[in-house]
Amino acid sequence: MSQQYPQWVEPYLSKEESEKISEIVKDIELHTSGEVVPVIIKSSSTVGHVPLILLPFTLLVGFFILSEWHFNLESEWLMLINISTSIILTKILSPLSFIERLLTPKGDQQHQVELRAEKEFYDSQLSATQGQTGILIFISLMERQVVVLGDQAISQKLPSETWQSVVDIIVTGIKKKNLFLGLEGGLQACGKILREHFPIQDNDTNELQNHLVIKEK
Repeated sequence: MSQQYPQWVEPYLSKEESEKISEIVKDIELHTSGEVVPVIIKSSSTVGHVPLILLPFTLLVGFFILSEWHFNLESEWLMLINISTSIILTKILSPLSFIERLLTPKGDQQHQVELRAEKEFYDSQLSATQGQTGILIFISLMERQVVVLGDQAISQKLPSETWQSVVDIIVTGIKKKNLFLGLEGGLQACGKILREHFPIQDNDTNELQNHLVIKEK
């Protein structure tokens, strides 16, 4: 984790909480042969379309409001007021997560989250561990979606449905605006599964850094 804690993530997870998460990861790896990397990203989806949808919508709403109220102004002034207000509202509303989520089709969100999770899996070197026991816990906040990916040794032994409880716990935490509680519970559930199926080995070595990865893009 970089020395300077990202400001954008603080409403979701404090620096102290992120350090506690890193300690949970260390504890999991002390008792299992798994290499766990939790990753939080602000958004996986492309959202350039959001202002393009929002601007004409606010213009249309503004037009109906001004027409209904019959302001005693020249039409040119009404048009200028409407355009200016719509541009300002679009700039304010477009970056809001719930607006991005509302205006991005759910199918697109899911597809882009899955693609980004796969990218992070390889970027984090989880496919390069000696025992092929790397596991990614990927959290995309805007979409409120979580993906768990295991390397070959894990996926051969455990079907993807195994991790649904981990996903559900973290997603519930996000929706309740308590990411720490969700991530803590999800990691503990993950650790329990790994202890049962992938206990620590005598020759086990720590191959990856045991910290929470946070990325804005």
